[in-house]
Amino acid sequence: MNIKEAKIHIKNAIAAYFQKDETGEYVIPVEKQRPVFLYGPPGIGKTAVMEQIAEEMEIGLVSYSMTHHTRQSAIGLPFITKKVFDGKEYDVSEYTMSEILASVYEYIEKSGKKEGILFLDEINCVSETLSPSMLRFLQYKTFGSHAVPDGWVVVTAGNPPEFNKSVREYDIATLDRIKKIDVEANYDVWREYAVNKNVHPAIIAYLDVKKSDFYIIENTPKGKNFVTARGWEDLSRMMSVFENKNIDIDISLIEQYIQSQTVAEDFSDYYETYKNLTAKFSTEDIVTGNWSEELSSELRNSAVSEKLGFINILSGEMSNVSKVAVNFNKTAKNVAELLKENQVISKTPKDAVNLLDNLINTFKADRGDKDIYFRETNEQKKEKLMVFEKLSEIRDILTGSEGETKIHISDFLKTEIEQLKNLVETAQTELSNTCEFLYKTFGESPELQIFISNITVNKYSSLFLMSFGCKKFSEISKSKFDENKVVDELSFIL
Repeated sequence: MNIKEAKIHIKNAIAAYFQKDETGEYVIPVEKQRPVFLYGPPGIGKTAVMEQIAEEMEIGLVSYSMTHHTRQSAIGLPFITKKVFDGKEYDVSEYTMSEILASVYEYIEKSGKKEGILFLDEINCVSETLSPSMLRFLQYKTFGSHAVPDGWVVVTAGNPPEFNKSVREYDIATLDRIKKIDVEANYDVWREYAVNKNVHPAIIAYLDVKKSDFYIIENTPKGKNFVTARGWEDLSRMMSVFENKNIDIDISLIEQYIQSQTVAEDFSDYYETYKNLTAKFSTEDIVTGNWSEELSSELRNSAVSEKLGFINILSGEMSNVSKVAVNFNKTAKNVAELLKENQVISKTPKDAVNLLDNLINTFKADRGDKDIYFRETNEQKKEKLMVFEKLSEIRDILTGSEGETKIHISDFLKTEIEQLKNLVETAQTELSNTCEFLYKTFGESPELQIFISNITVNKYSSLFLMSFGCKKFSEISKSKFDENKVVDELSFIL
Protein backbone atom coordinates (compact mmCIF):
# COMPACT_ATOMS: atom_id res chain seq x y z
CA MET A 1 0.00 0.00 0.00
CA ASN A 2 1.09 3.62 -0.28
CA ILE A 3 2.17 5.73 2.69
CA LYS A 4 -1.18 7.58 2.82
CA GLU A 5 -3.08 4.31 3.22
CA ALA A 6 -0.52 3.14 5.78
CA LYS A 7 -1.11 6.34 7.76
CA ILE A 8 -4.83 5.54 8.02
CA HIS A 9 -4.09 1.99 9.21
CA ILE A 10 -1.65 3.26 11.86
CA LYS A 11 -4.09 5.89 13.15
CA ASN A 12 -6.85 3.27 13.35
CA ALA A 13 -4.55 0.89 15.24
CA ILE A 14 -3.54 3.61 17.71
CA ALA A 15 -7.18 4.58 18.27
CA ALA A 16 -8.01 0.92 18.92
CA TYR A 17 -5.09 0.50 21.33
CA PHE A 18 -6.15 3.62 23.26
CA GLN A 19 -9.75 2.40 23.65
CA LYS A 20 -10.74 1.63 27.27
CA ASP A 21 -13.71 -0.21 28.76
CA GLU A 22 -16.02 0.98 31.54
CA THR A 23 -13.50 -0.08 34.21
CA GLY A 24 -10.72 2.01 32.66
CA GLU A 25 -8.82 -1.01 31.32
CA TYR A 26 -7.60 -1.17 27.73
CA VAL A 27 -10.01 -3.15 25.54
CA ILE A 28 -6.94 -4.64 23.84
CA PRO A 29 -4.55 -5.55 26.69
CA VAL A 30 -1.14 -3.89 26.50
CA GLU A 31 0.62 -7.21 25.95
CA LYS A 32 -1.64 -7.86 22.93
CA GLN A 33 -1.08 -4.46 21.35
CA ARG A 34 1.16 -5.52 18.50
CA PRO A 35 3.92 -3.06 17.53
CA VAL A 36 3.40 -1.65 14.04
CA PHE A 37 6.19 -2.43 11.57
CA LEU A 38 6.35 -0.15 8.50
CA TYR A 39 8.31 -2.09 5.91
CA GLY A 40 9.37 -0.47 2.67
CA PRO A 41 12.07 1.24 0.59
CA PRO A 42 14.03 4.20 1.98
CA GLY A 43 13.08 7.82 1.54
CA ILE A 44 9.32 7.47 1.01
CA GLY A 45 8.21 9.42 4.08
CA LYS A 46 7.89 6.86 6.88
CA THR A 47 9.31 9.24 9.49
CA ALA A 48 7.37 12.26 8.21
CA VAL A 49 4.08 10.39 8.43
CA MET A 50 4.68 9.62 12.12
CA GLU A 51 5.04 13.33 12.84
CA GLN A 52 1.78 13.97 10.99
CA ILE A 53 -0.05 11.28 12.98
CA ALA A 54 1.19 12.61 16.32
CA GLU A 55 0.18 16.16 15.41
CA GLU A 56 -3.25 15.18 14.07
CA MET A 57 -4.07 12.92 17.03
CA GLU A 58 -2.56 15.41 19.51
CA ILE A 59 -0.37 12.78 21.14
CA GLY A 60 3.33 12.59 21.96
CA LEU A 61 6.11 11.34 19.72
CA VAL A 62 9.57 10.12 20.70
CA SER A 63 11.66 8.81 17.84
CA TYR A 64 15.00 7.03 17.59
CA SER A 65 17.10 5.58 14.80
CA MET A 66 18.31 2.20 15.99
CA THR A 67 21.41 2.04 13.80
CA HIS A 68 23.65 3.88 16.30
CA HIS A 69 22.49 2.13 19.46
CA THR A 70 24.59 -0.37 21.36
CA ARG A 71 23.23 -2.99 23.70
CA GLN A 72 24.10 -0.79 26.67
CA SER A 73 22.32 2.35 25.41
CA ALA A 74 19.20 0.46 24.35
CA ILE A 75 18.95 -2.02 27.24
CA GLY A 76 20.64 -0.11 30.05
CA LEU A 77 23.68 -0.87 32.18
CA PRO A 78 23.83 -3.86 34.55
CA PHE A 79 24.13 -3.38 38.29
CA ILE A 80 24.08 -5.70 41.29
CA THR A 81 21.24 -5.58 43.79
CA LYS A 82 20.41 -7.83 46.72
CA LYS A 83 17.22 -9.86 47.06
CA VAL A 84 16.01 -12.33 49.65
CA PHE A 85 14.64 -15.76 48.63
CA ASP A 86 13.58 -18.33 51.25
CA GLY A 87 15.26 -16.28 53.92
CA LYS A 88 18.61 -16.11 52.13
CA GLU A 89 20.11 -12.99 50.55
CA TYR A 90 21.40 -13.21 46.99
CA ASP A 91 23.23 -10.88 44.61
CA VAL A 92 21.02 -10.35 41.56
CA SER A 93 21.83 -8.62 38.24
CA GLU A 94 19.41 -5.91 37.15
CA TYR A 95 19.55 -3.18 34.54
CA THR A 96 19.21 0.56 34.68
CA MET A 97 16.45 2.09 32.56
CA SER A 98 17.50 2.34 28.92
CA GLU A 99 18.12 5.68 27.24
CA ILE A 100 15.13 5.05 24.95
CA LEU A 101 12.57 4.36 27.69
CA ALA A 102 14.00 7.12 29.88
CA SER A 103 13.37 9.54 27.02
CA VAL A 104 9.71 8.51 26.88
CA TYR A 105 9.22 9.07 30.61
CA GLU A 106 11.09 12.36 30.39
CA TYR A 107 8.86 13.45 27.51
CA ILE A 108 5.75 12.61 29.54
CA GLU A 109 7.04 14.65 32.48
CA LYS A 110 7.81 17.71 30.40
CA SER A 111 4.94 17.66 27.90
CA GLY A 112 2.18 16.27 30.12
CA LYS A 113 1.10 13.91 27.31
CA LYS A 114 0.29 10.50 28.76
CA GLU A 115 -0.34 8.90 25.37
CA GLY A 116 1.98 8.82 22.41
CA ILE A 117 4.11 6.95 19.91
CA LEU A 118 7.55 5.47 20.46
CA PHE A 119 8.93 5.35 16.91
CA LEU A 120 12.02 3.21 16.30
CA ASP A 121 13.40 3.61 12.79
CA GLU A 122 15.63 1.08 11.01
CA ILE A 123 14.61 -1.50 13.59
CA ASN A 124 15.85 -4.42 11.49
CA CYS A 125 19.37 -2.97 11.20
CA VAL A 126 20.41 -3.28 14.84
CA SER A 127 23.77 -4.77 15.78
CA GLU A 128 24.18 -8.49 16.28
CA THR A 129 24.57 -8.09 20.05
CA LEU A 130 21.37 -6.07 20.30
CA SER A 131 19.24 -8.18 17.96
CA PRO A 132 17.97 -10.76 20.54
CA SER A 133 16.96 -7.99 22.93
CA MET A 134 15.10 -6.13 20.18
CA LEU A 135 13.18 -9.24 19.26
CA ARG A 136 12.15 -9.57 22.90
CA PHE A 137 11.20 -5.91 22.92
CA LEU A 138 8.90 -6.38 19.91
CA GLN A 139 7.18 -9.27 21.68
CA TYR A 140 6.89 -7.86 25.21
CA LYS A 141 7.64 -4.11 24.86
CA THR A 142 10.27 -4.25 27.60
CA PHE A 143 13.96 -3.39 27.75
CA GLY A 144 15.43 -5.43 30.62
CA SER A 145 12.97 -5.12 33.52
CA HIS A 146 11.49 -1.81 32.28
CA ALA A 147 8.42 -1.56 30.06
CA VAL A 148 7.11 1.04 27.67
CA PRO A 149 4.57 3.16 29.61
CA ASP A 150 0.92 2.26 29.20
CA GLY A 151 -0.69 4.53 26.63
CA TRP A 152 2.36 4.56 24.41
CA VAL A 153 2.19 2.63 21.15
CA VAL A 154 5.31 1.17 19.57
CA VAL A 155 5.73 1.87 15.85
CA THR A 156 8.82 0.70 14.01
CA ALA A 157 10.16 1.01 10.47
CA GLY A 158 12.68 -0.83 8.35
CA ASN A 159 13.93 -1.36 4.82
CA PRO A 160 13.99 -4.61 2.82
CA PRO A 161 17.41 -6.29 2.57
CA GLU A 162 17.92 -5.26 -1.05
CA PHE A 163 18.23 -1.65 0.13
CA ASN A 164 20.45 -2.20 3.17
CA LYS A 165 23.15 -4.81 3.75
CA SER A 166 22.73 -4.50 7.53
CA VAL A 167 19.14 -5.77 7.51
CA ARG A 168 18.33 -8.81 9.62
CA GLU A 169 15.21 -10.57 8.46
CA TYR A 170 12.68 -11.58 11.10
CA ASP A 171 11.60 -15.16 11.64
CA ILE A 172 7.96 -16.25 11.68
CA ALA A 173 7.78 -16.21 15.48
CA THR A 174 8.65 -12.50 15.50
CA LEU A 175 6.51 -11.58 12.49
CA ASP A 176 3.57 -13.26 14.20
CA ARG A 177 3.82 -10.78 17.06
CA ILE A 178 3.93 -7.54 15.09
CA LYS A 179 1.54 -5.66 12.82
CA LYS A 180 3.46 -5.56 9.52
CA ILE A 181 2.47 -2.94 6.93
CA ASP A 182 4.18 -3.06 3.54
CA VAL A 183 4.53 0.38 1.96
CA GLU A 184 5.71 1.47 -1.46
CA ALA A 185 6.52 4.71 -3.26
CA ASN A 186 3.58 6.49 -4.89
CA TYR A 187 3.97 9.85 -6.63
CA ASP A 188 0.33 10.95 -6.47
CA VAL A 189 0.33 10.50 -2.70
CA TRP A 190 3.69 12.23 -2.32
CA ARG A 191 2.48 15.09 -4.51
CA GLU A 192 -0.19 15.98 -1.96
CA TYR A 193 2.50 16.07 0.71
CA ALA A 194 4.81 18.08 -1.55
CA VAL A 195 2.18 20.74 -2.27
CA ASN A 196 1.42 20.94 1.45
CA LYS A 197 5.12 21.38 2.26
CA ASN A 198 5.72 23.91 -0.53
CA VAL A 199 8.21 21.71 -2.34
CA HIS A 200 9.80 23.73 -5.14
CA PRO A 201 7.25 24.19 -7.97
CA ALA A 202 9.84 23.22 -10.60
CA ILE A 203 10.18 19.78 -8.99
CA ILE A 204 6.43 19.20 -8.83
CA ALA A 205 5.92 20.39 -12.41
CA TYR A 206 8.75 18.16 -13.67
CA LEU A 207 7.41 15.09 -11.88
CA ASP A 208 3.86 15.81 -13.01
CA VAL A 209 5.12 15.15 -16.54
CA LYS A 210 7.68 12.45 -15.66
CA LYS A 211 6.18 10.47 -12.80
CA SER A 212 8.49 7.55 -13.51
CA ASP A 213 11.43 9.69 -12.34
CA PHE A 214 9.94 10.13 -8.86
CA TYR A 215 11.43 6.98 -7.32
CA ILE A 216 14.14 4.82 -8.88
CA ILE A 217 16.36 2.12 -7.39
CA GLU A 218 18.45 0.23 -9.93
CA ASN A 219 21.77 -1.55 -10.27
CA THR A 220 24.00 -0.61 -13.19
CA PRO A 221 27.51 -1.70 -14.26
CA LYS A 222 28.76 1.58 -12.73
CA GLY A 223 26.95 1.06 -9.42
CA LYS A 224 23.57 1.91 -7.93
CA ASN A 225 21.34 4.61 -9.39
CA PHE A 226 18.67 5.90 -7.08
CA VAL A 227 16.14 8.70 -6.79
CA THR A 228 13.95 8.97 -3.70
CA ALA A 229 11.24 11.20 -2.29
CA ARG A 230 13.68 12.29 0.40
CA GLY A 231 16.16 13.30 -2.29
CA TRP A 232 13.61 15.48 -4.10
CA GLU A 233 12.51 17.18 -0.87
CA ASP A 234 16.08 17.85 0.28
CA LEU A 235 16.96 19.22 -3.16
CA SER A 236 13.91 21.49 -2.94
CA ARG A 237 15.13 23.03 0.31
CA MET A 238 18.60 23.66 -1.11
CA MET A 239 17.18 25.16 -4.31
CA SER A 240 15.06 27.62 -2.33
CA VAL A 241 18.08 28.74 -0.30
CA PHE A 242 20.24 29.07 -3.43
CA GLU A 243 17.57 31.12 -5.20
CA ASN A 244 17.22 33.45 -2.21
CA LYS A 245 20.97 33.99 -2.21
CA ASN A 246 21.19 34.28 -6.03
CA ILE A 247 23.47 31.24 -6.24
CA ASP A 248 23.35 29.31 -9.52
CA ILE A 249 21.63 25.93 -9.43
CA ASP A 250 23.47 23.64 -11.84
CA ILE A 251 23.77 19.96 -12.62
CA SER A 252 26.55 19.47 -10.06
CA LEU A 253 24.17 20.47 -7.26
CA ILE A 254 21.27 18.41 -8.57
CA GLU A 255 23.44 15.27 -8.86
CA GLN A 256 24.24 15.50 -5.15
CA TYR A 257 20.57 14.71 -4.37
CA ILE A 258 19.28 12.98 -7.51
CA GLN A 259 21.74 10.14 -7.93
CA SER A 260 20.70 9.08 -11.38
CA GLN A 261 22.63 10.89 -14.06
CA THR A 262 19.82 10.66 -16.61
CA VAL A 263 17.17 12.05 -14.24
CA ALA A 264 19.52 14.73 -12.91
CA GLU A 265 20.33 15.92 -16.45
CA ASP A 266 16.66 15.91 -17.48
CA PHE A 267 15.63 17.90 -14.42
CA SER A 268 18.53 20.32 -14.92
CA ASP A 269 17.30 20.98 -18.47
CA TYR A 270 13.75 21.51 -17.21
CA TYR A 271 14.92 23.90 -14.50
CA GLU A 272 16.39 26.12 -17.22
CA THR A 273 12.95 26.12 -18.87
CA TYR A 274 11.40 26.94 -15.52
CA LYS A 275 13.69 29.94 -15.00
CA ASN A 276 12.77 31.26 -18.44
CA LEU A 277 9.12 30.74 -17.52
CA THR A 278 9.36 32.87 -14.38
CA ALA A 279 11.01 35.62 -16.40
CA LYS A 280 8.37 35.45 -19.13
CA PHE A 281 5.21 35.51 -16.98
CA SER A 282 4.68 37.98 -14.15
CA THR A 283 2.84 36.64 -11.10
CA GLU A 284 2.56 40.21 -9.77
CA ASP A 285 0.44 41.28 -12.74
CA ILE A 286 -1.85 38.31 -12.19
CA VAL A 287 -2.37 38.58 -8.42
CA THR A 288 -3.03 42.32 -8.72
CA GLY A 289 -5.47 41.80 -11.61
CA ASN A 290 -3.35 43.74 -14.12
CA TRP A 291 -2.70 40.89 -16.55
CA SER A 292 -3.20 41.27 -20.28
CA GLU A 293 -4.92 39.08 -22.84
CA GLU A 294 -1.52 38.66 -24.55
CA LEU A 295 -0.12 37.07 -21.38
CA SER A 296 -3.16 34.79 -21.11
CA SER A 297 -2.87 33.73 -24.75
CA GLU A 298 0.87 33.08 -24.49
CA LEU A 299 0.42 30.83 -21.46
CA ARG A 300 -2.49 29.03 -23.08
CA ASN A 301 -0.31 28.15 -26.08
CA SER A 302 2.75 27.14 -24.05
CA ALA A 303 4.06 23.60 -23.65
CA VAL A 304 2.40 21.38 -21.04
CA SER A 305 5.48 21.46 -18.79
CA GLU A 306 5.46 25.28 -18.87
CA LYS A 307 1.76 25.46 -18.04
CA LEU A 308 2.16 23.09 -15.11
CA GLY A 309 5.22 24.92 -13.87
CA PHE A 310 3.49 28.28 -13.83
CA ILE A 311 0.34 26.90 -12.21
CA ASN A 312 2.50 25.49 -9.41
CA ILE A 313 4.21 28.87 -9.06
CA LEU A 314 0.81 30.58 -8.68
CA SER A 315 -0.28 27.95 -6.17
CA GLY A 316 2.84 28.63 -4.13
CA GLU A 317 2.12 32.37 -4.18
CA MET A 318 -1.38 31.71 -2.84
CA SER A 319 0.02 29.45 -0.12
CA ASN A 320 2.44 32.15 1.00
CA VAL A 321 -0.14 34.93 1.24
CA SER A 322 -2.58 32.58 3.00
CA LYS A 323 0.12 31.52 5.46
CA VAL A 324 0.66 35.11 6.59
CA ALA A 325 -3.03 35.57 7.43
CA VAL A 326 -3.46 32.12 9.00
CA ASN A 327 -0.37 32.45 11.22
CA PHE A 328 -1.29 35.99 12.28
CA ASN A 329 -4.79 34.84 13.22
CA LYS A 330 -3.51 31.83 15.19
CA THR A 331 -0.83 33.80 17.02
CA ALA A 332 -3.18 36.64 17.94
CA LYS A 333 -5.76 34.17 19.22
CA ASN A 334 -3.20 32.24 21.29
CA VAL A 335 -1.89 35.46 22.80
CA ALA A 336 -5.41 36.71 23.56
CA GLU A 337 -6.19 33.45 25.36
CA LEU A 338 -2.99 33.74 27.40
CA LEU A 339 -3.86 37.31 28.38
CA LYS A 340 -7.33 36.24 29.45
CA GLU A 341 -6.15 33.12 31.29
CA ASN A 342 -3.57 35.11 33.27
CA GLN A 343 -5.94 38.05 33.88
CA VAL A 344 -3.43 40.51 32.45
CA ILE A 345 -6.07 42.97 31.23
CA SER A 346 -7.41 43.81 34.68
CA LYS A 347 -3.99 44.46 36.20
CA THR A 348 -2.14 47.73 36.72
CA PRO A 349 0.64 48.43 34.22
CA LYS A 350 3.32 47.32 36.68
CA ASP A 351 1.55 44.06 37.57
CA ALA A 352 0.73 43.40 33.93
CA VAL A 353 4.38 43.80 32.95
CA ASN A 354 5.40 41.37 35.72
CA LEU A 355 2.88 38.80 34.48
CA LEU A 356 4.08 39.24 30.92
CA ASP A 357 7.67 38.80 32.09
CA ASN A 358 6.70 35.49 33.70
CA LEU A 359 5.05 34.31 30.48
CA ILE A 360 8.01 35.42 28.38
CA ASN A 361 10.48 33.69 30.72
CA THR A 362 8.45 30.48 30.48
CA PHE A 363 8.73 30.56 26.70
CA LYS A 364 12.48 31.24 26.98
CA ALA A 365 12.87 28.26 29.32
CA ASP A 366 11.00 25.97 26.92
CA ARG A 367 13.20 27.08 24.04
CA GLY A 368 16.33 26.58 26.12
CA ASP A 369 15.34 23.03 27.07
CA LYS A 370 16.97 21.16 24.21
CA ASP A 371 15.45 17.79 25.03
CA ILE A 372 11.78 18.81 24.88
CA TYR A 373 12.36 21.48 22.26
CA PHE A 374 14.14 19.08 19.93
CA ARG A 375 11.16 16.77 19.93
CA GLU A 376 8.78 19.49 18.83
CA THR A 377 8.12 19.85 15.12
CA ASN A 378 9.51 22.88 13.32
CA GLU A 379 5.98 24.20 13.05
CA GLN A 380 5.42 23.97 16.81
CA LYS A 381 8.72 25.78 17.39
CA LYS A 382 7.68 28.57 15.03
CA GLU A 383 4.28 28.90 16.71
CA LYS A 384 5.97 29.32 20.10
CA LEU A 385 8.39 31.86 18.66
CA MET A 386 5.54 33.95 17.18
CA VAL A 387 3.67 33.96 20.51
CA PHE A 388 6.89 34.90 22.31
CA GLU A 389 7.49 37.81 19.92
CA LYS A 390 3.90 39.04 20.27
CA LEU A 391 4.08 38.96 24.09
CA SER A 392 7.35 40.88 23.93
CA GLU A 393 5.70 43.45 21.66
CA ILE A 394 2.84 43.94 24.15
CA ARG A 395 5.30 44.28 27.03
CA ASP A 396 7.18 47.00 25.16
CA ILE A 397 3.91 48.88 24.62
CA LEU A 398 3.04 48.70 28.34
CA THR A 399 6.45 49.65 29.70
CA GLY A 400 6.27 53.17 31.09
CA SER A 401 2.51 53.53 30.42
CA GLU A 402 0.18 55.26 32.84
CA GLY A 403 -3.33 54.42 33.94
CA GLU A 404 -5.14 51.11 33.66
CA THR A 405 -3.61 48.43 31.49
CA LYS A 406 -7.00 47.50 30.05
CA ILE A 407 -7.08 50.57 27.84
CA HIS A 408 -3.73 49.86 26.27
CA ILE A 409 -4.20 46.12 25.68
CA SER A 410 -7.73 46.62 24.37
CA ASP A 411 -6.45 49.15 21.87
CA PHE A 412 -3.66 46.76 20.91
CA LEU A 413 -6.10 43.91 20.26
CA LYS A 414 -8.38 46.18 18.24
CA THR A 415 -5.38 47.02 16.09
CA GLU A 416 -4.67 43.29 15.74
CA ILE A 417 -8.20 42.69 14.45
CA GLU A 418 -7.88 45.47 11.89
CA GLN A 419 -4.53 44.11 10.73
CA LEU A 420 -6.02 40.64 10.42
CA LYS A 421 -8.86 42.01 8.31
CA ASN A 422 -6.36 43.70 5.98
CA LEU A 423 -4.31 40.51 5.62
CA VAL A 424 -7.42 38.47 4.86
CA GLU A 425 -8.68 41.00 2.34
CA THR A 426 -5.31 41.02 0.58
CA ALA A 427 -5.23 37.22 0.37
CA GLN A 428 -8.84 37.04 -0.86
CA THR A 429 -8.18 39.67 -3.53
CA GLU A 430 -5.03 37.95 -4.80
CA LEU A 431 -6.71 34.54 -4.86
CA SER A 432 -9.76 35.98 -6.66
CA ASN A 433 -7.58 37.67 -9.30
CA THR A 434 -5.60 34.46 -9.84
CA CYS A 435 -8.79 32.43 -10.19
CA GLU A 436 -10.14 34.94 -12.71
CA PHE A 437 -6.96 34.77 -14.78
CA LEU A 438 -6.79 30.96 -14.83
CA TYR A 439 -10.48 30.56 -15.62
CA LYS A 440 -10.30 32.98 -18.57
CA THR A 441 -7.06 31.39 -19.76
CA PHE A 442 -7.97 27.71 -19.48
CA GLY A 443 -11.69 27.50 -18.75
CA GLU A 444 -12.83 24.35 -16.97
CA SER A 445 -9.77 22.40 -18.06
CA PRO A 446 -7.32 20.00 -16.36
CA GLU A 447 -5.00 22.97 -15.80
CA LEU A 448 -7.63 24.75 -13.73
CA GLN A 449 -8.39 21.55 -11.80
CA ILE A 450 -4.70 21.18 -10.92
CA PHE A 451 -4.72 24.69 -9.44
CA ILE A 452 -7.91 23.96 -7.47
CA SER A 453 -6.39 20.71 -6.18
CA ASN A 454 -3.17 22.48 -5.14
CA ILE A 455 -5.11 25.12 -3.21
CA THR A 456 -7.36 22.66 -1.36
CA VAL A 457 -4.49 20.26 -0.56
CA ASN A 458 -2.06 22.89 0.72
CA LYS A 459 -2.32 23.30 4.48
CA TYR A 460 -2.29 27.09 4.61
CA SER A 461 -4.50 27.91 1.64
CA SER A 462 -7.05 25.29 2.72
CA LEU A 463 -7.04 26.62 6.31
CA PHE A 464 -7.49 30.12 4.94
CA LEU A 465 -10.49 29.05 2.87
CA MET A 466 -12.10 27.24 5.80
CA SER A 467 -11.57 30.22 8.12
CA PHE A 468 -12.27 33.15 5.84
CA GLY A 469 -13.48 31.89 2.47
CA CYS A 470 -13.16 33.33 -1.04
CA LYS A 471 -16.22 33.86 -3.20
CA LYS A 472 -14.38 33.62 -6.54
CA PHE A 473 -12.58 30.41 -5.61
CA SER A 474 -15.90 28.98 -4.46
CA GLU A 475 -17.38 29.74 -7.87
CA ILE A 476 -14.65 28.12 -9.98
CA SER A 477 -14.24 25.11 -7.68
CA LYS A 478 -18.00 24.65 -7.17
CA SER A 479 -17.42 24.47 -3.42
CA LYS A 480 -18.74 26.37 -0.40
CA PHE A 481 -15.78 28.51 0.57
CA ASP A 482 -17.84 31.63 0.02
CA GLU A 483 -17.85 33.25 3.46
CA ASN A 484 -16.45 36.62 2.48
CA LYS A 485 -15.88 38.00 5.98
CA VAL A 486 -13.53 37.80 8.94
CA VAL A 487 -14.72 36.31 12.20
CA ASP A 488 -13.38 38.53 15.00
CA GLU A 489 -11.89 35.75 17.05
CA LEU A 490 -10.27 38.21 19.46
CA SER A 491 -13.49 40.07 20.31
CA PHE A 492 -14.22 37.87 23.33
CA ILE A 493 -11.36 39.41 25.28
CA LEU A 494 -12.22 43.07 24.67
